[in-house]
Amino acid sequence: MQFNLNINTPSDSESIIYDSLIIGAGPAGVSAAVYLKRKGHTIAIISDEEGGQVATTSSVENYPGFASISGFDLTQSFMQQLNKLAVTHINSRVNGITKNDLFEVTLDSGQVLQSHTVLYAAGATRRKLGAPGEAQFAGRGVAYCSICDGPFFADRDVIVVGGGNSAVESVIDLAKIARHVTLVHRSTLKADQVAIDQMMKLENVTIRLSTVIDEIRGDQLVKDVILRDTSNDTTEEMPIDGIFIDIGSLPRSELAGQLVELNGRKEIVVDALGKTDLKGFYAAGDVTDEKYKQIVVAAGRGASAALAISDELNQRK
Repeated sequence: MQFNLNINTPSDSESIIYDSLIIGAGPAGVSAAVYLKRKGHTIAIISDEEGGQVATTSSVENYPGFASISGFDLTQSFMQQLNKLAVTHINSRVNGITKNDLFEVTLDSGQVLQSHTVLYAAGATRRKLGAPGEAQFAGRGVAYCSICDGPFFADRDVIVVGGGNSAVESVIDLAKIARHVTLVHRSTLKADQVAIDQMMKLENVTIRLSTVIDEIRGDQLVKDVILRDTSNDTTEEMPIDGIFIDIGSLPRSELAGQLVELNGRKEIVVDALGKTDLKGFYAAGDVTDEKYKQIVVAAGRGASAALAISDELNQRK
């Protein structure tokens, strides 16, 4: 998603040695860019899309300063702030990152940019079911964040798809506001037993194991799903108001994996200031091993990393 704003992109960007290059224009990357620019550092933010997952969120009601705002409008506010600060924005995908005396970031065009530090904030993508109708009804009954979108389904019937801790926690949260919650999972539950025990005590929760969604159907909004019991290969139609797909996310860490430590989920391992095990290479947001994947947390982590980068640059000078 692009916002056609008048963000500064100099023609001689290849000849500049930046203080820091920020990869990703979601909440973490934008927050870092604001802090580093205000600190007087020479920076550029590189992205082929703005806002990350925020841009496709139907409504945000847990970000300070906004009682309710669409993900599109919040992203536009982010980009307008960068525009006001005249932050250099390079609209491109990144093909590679290497480190010699300086970091070298290679763009899709083959152009190579150099910098003293890098902040990697490429975010993550939600795992998709791949079921027919999922993409069609995204934001219109299909959601990927119970904290973000759960309040829109108060006193409604919803499905949560998944069997890990995140899915079970979503069921527990949604059960407080929804009329009924059905947990659908293709195999056995993988969540911690304490979370499962808590969920099992809820009277408005049904658990359907060995079950998958074959199709999501509706009109303007989701109306029903086709469930298939994999134990006997039978199907049924189930009326539903909302579907929360909680089967994990995929961090966009592939470009960093050859440079820094990743955990078993391919997330970049960072300390409290966003530092990795490679000097000068920082990361923030959903691409890291930060536990809480929330907009405000990503923005805060981006700010912390930016301040740490600023300290490192000042020490070098």
